[in-house]
Amino acid sequence: MHDRTWMINVDAVRIAKKCVQIVRDELGVKLLLSNPDFIHLLSEYAELTESKKLNEALSELLTFANDNVESAALNAKDATVVKLRRESHVVVESAPAPVALEDETIMLNGKAYQRWRNGKEFKGLYRGQPTYR
Repeated sequence: MHDRTWMINVDAVRIAKKCVQIVRDELGVKLLLSNPDFIHLLSEYAELTESKKLNEALSELLTFANDNVESAALNAKDATVVKLRRESHVVVESAPAPVALEDETIMLNGKAYQRWRNGKEFKGLYRGQPTYR
């Protein structure tokens, strides 16, 4: 879980809500501030949609977040780019996952999800987001 001290700042919360609204308008996905991977998901959605408004709002939000959250979000964004361009399931993470199961995917509702992420196993979808435990 990331450091969430940025949520104390009223301006940061306003910008985060603006990001949530942009994601809802463009993708139809309801993203919650209480989601533990909020910034990570936001950066993935920004990469997916290539929306200028969302990228600007995300960079503004990252100015309020500390360096750990910013670097984690950017690293996650880079990992997503590699996956989309190569269309492979290469996991670029530091958490140990079973070597034989690293490239496994699970098909659910016509979409492929990684079986393992950060050493946790895929358990299903919750409000459209993959859940790993």
